[in-house]
Amino acid sequence: MKTVVPRILFAGTIVISTFFAMVSASQFKLGVENFSHYVPLQAHQKKISAALITNHTAIDQAGKRTIDTLAAHPFVDLKYILSPEHGITGTVAAALSVQDSYDATTKLPIISLYKDGSGKHIPEQIVSDVEVLFFDIQDCGMRHYTYISTLFHVMKAAAFQKKQVVIFDRPNPLGGLTEGPTVEDALVSFISIAPVPLRHGLTMGELAQFFNEHMLEKKVNIVVVPMKNYQRNMHHPVKSLSPNITSKQSCYGYSFLGLLGEVRPLDVGLGSKYSFRCIGLPKDANIPQRAWWRLAEILKKHGIKTIAYDYTTSRKKVDFHGLLIKIQKVSTTSSFNALLETLLFFKSHGIALTFSPYFDKAIGTSKVREYVQGVISQNELKAYINDQLKQFKDKMSSCILYSPEPQIVLL
Repeated sequence: MKTVVPRILFAGTIVISTFFAMVSASQFKLGVENFSHYVPLQAHQKKISAALITNHTAIDQAGKRTIDTLAAHPFVDLKYILSPEHGITGTVAAALSVQDSYDATTKLPIISLYKDGSGKHIPEQIVSDVEVLFFDIQDCGMRHYTYISTLFHVMKAAAFQKKQVVIFDRPNPLGGLTEGPTVEDALVSFISIAPVPLRHGLTMGELAQFFNEHMLEKKVNIVVVPMKNYQRNMHHPVKSLSPNITSKQSCYGYSFLGLLGEVRPLDVGLGSKYSFRCIGLPKDANIPQRAWWRLAEILKKHGIKTIAYDYTTSRKKVDFHGLLIKIQKVSTTSSFNALLETLLFFKSHGIALTFSPYFDKAIGTSKVREYVQGVISQNELKAYINDQLKQFKDKMSSCILYSPEPQIVLL
């Protein structure tokens, strides 16, 4: 085993890399489990004042919280905990404000970074009061999921005050496919913070490098503490990420049902037993069963298994009929193509589709909606998205930490 050596990728960014001659899946470690390799602690041997941006997903493989790891570290003076959308416990519903609180174990203040339906910037006085901002949150793999937006805000705040950001890296639960549009300038928002593809295929550490190299006007000093022996398409358990993504299958389903849920009258099971695992219509829509069989065959081509399913949601209190889905191998399932074909299927069966204002924002462009509505052709959409993906691939190369590189899926 070779020693850990800092490697400069570009101005202001350090990546800590560990190389092993022989590896196995049993030796896998999360970034937080490689924390002993964080160079400043080794070099200075003194307490570093810090804030931690985190939530309930930040635990090691033994179940220990990153909060407790840092709070107990002899060279870390942890002063603040900051939480993203859904709160420190991941139980606050989407778009609802997260309140400030205190951590019951460490008694440290928990500062909310989410209020009134959007992300908040870190208070300047907190950034100025610490030397390092640690970041440890499990992403879901989709650009419109706001944990990566919180990362971007953290990096901007740190760059402004010349503070270091340390990211404890974690797996991308959707594997290494990169697909879908990036983000038009006019549609940049907290649910589409950066011009990366809809399904980005990167880890948080790699995204941080992309933000630093290609987006931030003022570079931030970032350190990515990498995973050990991580292969991008390895299977890793997916635990609850937020109130409606509570399992591996709901995370996989979110990769295309998160956007399908922004199209009325379609329903994706929010408020039922299987959030982001259902595709349904109100029973009075009177879609014949043979049509659902046809949709099941379409999804089967993408590696998505289905069964007929009736359900009622607590949110809408409506009886739905449709399909319950199961994605067997998400690393080879094209979420974006499944989304497009599902929308076109319902349109072809006479369902009047109404797109919410959040659809364009979340997907990053108006062109997908316009294609489904017949305003632009398939060739126009294909040329637009494929050009963006090729440009992203060129920029992405210098930010990759693990093998294999993400696979670009052209439309």
